[in-house]
Amino acid sequence: MGYRIGKQSPTAAVNRTDLPGLPQGPCPNHCRVSTLKTIENLARRARYARRALLADPPGGAAPLVGKWLGRRTPIPGRIVVDPSRNWNGLPQSDPLSLDHWQEILLATVEWLGPLPVTFLSRSEKLSPLVPDLIRFTNRLECAVSLYGVDGGIDEDLALQLVDEGLGRACLVLGGVTPDLHAEVSGRSVGRTTAAVSALVRARELRRVVLDVVVDFPCTPSTAKDLEAVLGWAQQAGADGFAVSPPFLSPAAPVHLADDLADRVAELESAAGAFHRTAKGTVGALRATWAAGDGGPGGHGPTRCPVAGLRLDIRGCGRFGSCPFHRSMGRLERGADVGEAWARSREHFEAVRSCARFCRHQELVPPGLAPPWSPR
Repeated sequence: MGYRIGKQSPTAAVNRTDLPGLPQGPCPNHCRVSTLKTIENLARRARYARRALLADPPGGAAPLVGKWLGRRTPIPGRIVVDPSRNWNGLPQSDPLSLDHWQEILLATVEWLGPLPVTFLSRSEKLSPLVPDLIRFTNRLECAVSLYGVDGGIDEDLALQLVDEGLGRACLVLGGVTPDLHAEVSGRSVGRTTAAVSALVRARELRRVVLDVVVDFPCTPSTAKDLEAVLGWAQQAGADGFAVSPPFLSPAAPVHLADDLADRVAELESAAGAFHRTAKGTVGALRATWAAGDGGPGGHGPTRCPVAGLRLDIRGCGRFGSCPFHRSMGRLERGADVGEAWARSREHFEAVRSCARFCRHQELVPPGLAPPWSPR
C-alpha cells in the first residue's frame, strides 16, 4: 500500500528511471530524469489515482478520503506537519532531516494524492526546514497553509514563504492587549501583529494570492476583546477572522457568557464573508468552558472531528491522527506510510472512544466539513 520510501537521498529517489510512468531506456544524459520532471510525474499519477478513488471507490461505497473504513481504519483527508516539536509535549530527539521529510511526503502523496498540507508554528521561531518543505509540497501540487503563533515571521521570511508557495496563513491573536494575548499564545502581541502585517505586505509586493486569517481563541478572559481583534484584523488588511475554542479548556468550569452567541452573530452579520467562524463554534466553546479540567477541548455529545481527517507528523518522525493520544509510532526510513497507518488500530480506537470535544483551528480549520455524527 503506497510508495515505499527507501534509504537513498531524495535526489536519488526522484532521479530514478524505474518508477512507474517514467521514461525507460537510454537517453542523452545517461537517462537521468530531472528532479522537477519526476516530481511532476509523481504528482500527476497521484492526482489521477485520487480522482479515481473519489469517483469510483471500492465496492461502490461513498468517497473514502476523510472517512472511516469498517468503523476502524480511516483515510486521512489532510496532512499536518510540525518539524520543530515532538509528539504530545515529549522532548524533541533525533529530528528528521530535510531529505527524510521529503521521502515521507513523497510516500504520503502517492498513497493519498495531493492533499492539503498544514505546517504548524508553535515555537518562538519557525523551523528552518519549513520554507524548503513548503516549496517541496507545492511542487507536489498540495495546497499549503501555515497555522499557529507568529513563529518569528518578519518581512524577509514572509517574502520567502510567499515565494515558496504558501497559500494560506492563519495566525493566533488572543487579544489586543499584551497580557490577554500572552495568556493564549505565550507570545508578544507586537510580534504577532507584525507577522500578520508582514504577510499582507509580502502578498502585495509579490502580487500573489495569499489568504491571511486571524484566529481568535476565545477564553473567559479574552472574550471581551472579541470585537477589538476583529476590527484590528480588518484594518491590518487580513482576509478573514475566526473565533475558535482554546487549545486547552480552563483549569476550572466557567459559565459561558450569555451574550457571547449574540455577539458572534452580530459580528457575522456586520462583517459578512470576512467573519469565518464555523458553525457550532459557540456550542464548542460552551463545552470547552464547562469542562474546566485543563484538558484539550471539552466534553461534548458528538464524535471527534479529528478522527480520520488528519495525518499528523512531528519533527521526531512520530505520527498519528489526534495529538492528544499516544502516537502510532515513528516513520523510519524505508517505512510504508499507508501500512503503518493501517496497523494503528489502537490509536483509532482511542480516538473513537474519546469523549473530548476539540474544535480549535489546528484540528478543524474553517471550510473543512468535520465528519462527526451524534454518538
